[in-house]
Amino acid sequence: AAVERLNQPSIRVLLTRVRSNTRTARLAREMLVSNLGMPVVESEIPLMEAYVTGFGLIPPDGHRYGALLDELLQHEVAA
Repeated sequence: AAVERLNQPSIRVLLTRVRSNTRTARLAREMLVSNLGMPVVESEIPLMEAYVTGFGLIPPDGHRYGALLDELLQHEVAA
């Protein structure tokens, strides 16, 4: 059956469980953007035990998901 394309989804990569300010974090971003041409959001979700054990709970103070939401909404408005 033929499938009609209804929209043009915008895909971006989110780096999670990132050890901030490490060489590996910088290389992963560089590889995805420069070598693979993947659109990577600026926001990163750090490696935090609170995220690992907090399934179903409200994110802890200082969480990065709010910044991610703001960034995604900016892209949506700009598109």
